Amino acid sequence: INLHALESGCVLHTRFLKVHGEGLSVLTMTGGMALAHGNGPLNVTRFEVHGVPEPTTGGGQWLVQDDRWDIRLPADRVWGTPGGWVAALD
Repeated sequence: INLHALESGCVLHTRFLKVHGEGLSVLTMTGGMALAHGNGPLNVTRFEVHGVPEPTTGGGQWLVQDDRWDIRLPADRVWGTPGGWVAALD
């Protein structure tokens, strides 16, 4: 199973995830893990991902593209954590 509901109310995606936000925001994950925070599985406000390669930035975009990740987000909506990255969608 790809989704795991956690007691905290978060949902852990363990294999595949595809999210399209407003504008050009895209997060596609194949074979990784992402923790979704929000008010239920269909109302996600931010994602926490680990094991993502170093991003490139330019033109106000935060980009990661390889065989496991396709992430294109506004740079001002993403910040680093000790173990990965957090992207705010709200």
